[in-house]
Amino acid sequence: ATGQLQPGSTLALSVSGCSSTTWAFNADLYNQPSSLALIAGSWLGNVDGGTLVIDSSGAITEPDVNQFSYAGCTASGQVSLINPNYNLYSFTLIYGFTQACPLGPMGLTYTGFLTLDQSSTPNMLIGGARDANGNAGGFGNNDINMARQ
Repeated sequence: ATGQLQPGSTLALSVSGCSSTTWAFNADLYNQPSSLALIAGSWLGNVDGGTLVIDSSGAITEPDVNQFSYAGCTASGQVSLINPNYNLYSFTLIYGFTQACPLGPMGLTYTGFLTLDQSSTPNMLIGGARDANGNAGGFGNNDINMARQ
């Protein structure tokens, strides 16, 4: 992966063999405090179209995974604070580990970053993710725009 950062403006990332993704830097969003309590709740529109539930400890579950792209898989993950003074979170989301899961025994692990936009109604979690296993079958880079339910 390579990229270029223009502080206060953009962060452009490119991963070899995949498409480039550009995330715009937004100082108004970034320069806000963060907490796991702020992002706790149900979010619609994740990488597979289902609903992610984030609890107050940052644990991620997806109760409707069997209705969407990864039917037959389990879904779990974790959101972490990077620095509570800034509105940026890191996360890991793992699909797989059942015999019915089409992703095989290794499953699929996404890692990425999120920021919370509280200025919109409903609130939005925005960011990007990358398949950490390298076996995403065309889903290697994902822009994330999830609406609070």
